[in-house]
Amino acid sequence: ADTQVDTQTVPEKSQGNGAGEADLTVEVPVAASGDNTREQAPGKDSVQEPETSSQNSPPPVPSAEQSQTITSGAHFNGMPWYEMIEQLEVKGLARELAMHCIFDSYTKDQVKLFINESDQHLVSDSRKAAIKTAIEKHVGSDCRVDIEIADVSEESPAQRRQRIEEERLAATKESMLASEGVNDLINEFGASLRESSIQPAAQEK
Repeated sequence: ADTQVDTQTVPEKSQGNGAGEADLTVEVPVAASGDNTREQAPGKDSVQEPETSSQNSPPPVPSAEQSQTITSGAHFNGMPWYEMIEQLEVKGLARELAMHCIFDSYTKDQVKLFINESDQHLVSDSRKAAIKTAIEKHVGSDCRVDIEIADVSEESPAQRRQRIEEERLAATKESMLASEGVNDLINEFGASLRESSIQPAAQEK
């Protein structure tokens, strides 16, 4: 007769390499009641080692045009635009608009921002007014805020936020897969790692 196999969820925590502590769920096949059959652990040959390249190619050098795009107008009053947003008293959808903008320039009476066409739906007069008020309060003088729709390759604060979250998730996943406890469960019981359950630990403020 076929052996019936139930599954049980084993919580596991791991910490290492600066990724922080994170939760994950490991599904372990368990023999049904009355059946002492245990699934044989997969052999070492089933584990694929990551390939390493013998060539250490130097990183590509950006062209002069690309370098200008990345660095042009990157700072507002000596700080990156994403840091300036943290200093501004702007919330809600107005803040989300600011997060999707790329800072271009600040003169005596004008702040110029760019926004990609795909995000132009965030632009509205009320949100621009809220950003204008927050900037004026921060710099201590009146100014005009212009948001121009353009195809900008520079990373917006919103894109930067998403990139950092993805990098933290990838680092946590790598830490989990390197965890001795997780590997023991996988190798001994043929467990599988439910990757959707992996969450980076909360950052300390």
